[in-house]
Amino acid sequence: MKPFVITGCGMSGTMGMSQLLNNAGIRTAFEEFFDAGCMLEDMGTRYVSWLSQTETAGEVSSLAAPVLPFLQHESNDIAIIHVVRNPVAVLSSLMWQHHGVQNAWWSKYIKFNRRWMPQAAYDEEPLSFYMKYWLAWNEHVEPHAAYMTRIEDVRGGSAMQDILSIIESPWNDRARNSLASYDTQYNHKPRDTSVSWRRIPDGQLKSLVLRKAMQYGYTEAELDGYCPHGNGCAHCGQPIVKSCTPIVSIQPQYPRHMRKEQWSGPPNANYIQGLIDLYDMVNAHDGIAVEVGSWTGESAEIACQFVRELWCVDPWEDPSWPDNEAMFDQRTAAYPNIRKLKARSEDAAMEFEDESVAMVYIDGKHEYQDVCSDIRAWYPKIQSHGWITGHDYDNEHPGVVQAVDDLLGTPELTFSDSSWAVQKISMTLPEVQSVSEGNENEQPLRELSDEP
Repeated sequence: MKPFVITGCGMSGTMGMSQLLNNAGIRTAFEEFFDAGCMLEDMGTRYVSWLSQTETAGEVSSLAAPVLPFLQHESNDIAIIHVVRNPVAVLSSLMWQHHGVQNAWWSKYIKFNRRWMPQAAYDEEPLSFYMKYWLAWNEHVEPHAAYMTRIEDVRGGSAMQDILSIIESPWNDRARNSLASYDTQYNHKPRDTSVSWRRIPDGQLKSLVLRKAMQYGYTEAELDGYCPHGNGCAHCGQPIVKSCTPIVSIQPQYPRHMRKEQWSGPPNANYIQGLIDLYDMVNAHDGIAVEVGSWTGESAEIACQFVRELWCVDPWEDPSWPDNEAMFDQRTAAYPNIRKLKARSEDAAMEFEDESVAMVYIDGKHEYQDVCSDIRAWYPKIQSHGWITGHDYDNEHPGVVQAVDDLLGTPELTFSDSSWAVQKISMTLPEVQSVSEGNENEQPLRELSDEP
């Protein structure tokens, strides 16, 4: 049998390929010889010797990609097979691993990638990094591979027969039986179900991924049609079953004062995990959302990444914070789906037709009467089974808690940043007497939100 290496980008089905070949009676290692610390120029000689000593026919490993020139330089007898997979599927798996795996192995993996992919930096936005990773790793393999197959095509049988022919192994009953059970082992790891082709920002990087995918035989419809969860994902418009933190980009050049449980370090989505969880749960990806109280745009920057259109309502008239509007304008300029409406909450609500928005997030004034007024003004504007939501449902803001409880009942959902959410079922709200009306001792309140 001819020695071989099967490689490609990580999360492209390499583990499943190893299992497939082993079940077919071909002793195949998985990331045993090629690892993150074993990158030496005598790889070709050492690899052939290792195969002989371990009675192994070949190895499947994404980590072999950068070493392929050394392998071919020292041994032309090694068959190199390139495995590719729908890039949206790869990205959803890599994003899950990015959030779910943080250990010593991960640190070694980072150092390995830094060495072989200087064009990608780990301190950039994760999705962008992994798009570059997918491009770079496949381009590492392309010049050296004797054969390339899409992992999705292996299940059809012909690709499996081609691979066995290349490595000079017979196509027999055991190989057929192995292929018959392959579906149960294919693509089995968890994925970040928020990743979809439509949610990847348009730009040069996305265009490069599409071009490379089409080179491998994928159509844009196949990329757009990939559903990482299997029965509903973000672009399908169905409820999302989450496995990890969704994709959120934050512009690091702007100051942040967000929210609860801050931690030291650079700006990161963890500052506002509760808000991320809320918008992710509400699932208004194809709808219109309204944010009442936008201050410097920190929460708007997150919210707009989960909805088709976000209207930000705020008068921006507090003299104590004269730069807030300018900061909002600068921060939100990067997001074309943000609409600014400079007005007081009740006046702004009159600009919207009843049942025209998917959700409203209330974070303006925090006293009882003001929160009641905001809820009353915006509740009719929400579609049936849409969501009325807001911020500061906690002990520090008793007016918010009482107003929400009196008008909407105890929220069905609360989040780590003290956000709350109630789904709209009935079309009317109860009448509540304002407890703060006529209180001459009431202190003037800021119209703005997200105070530090």
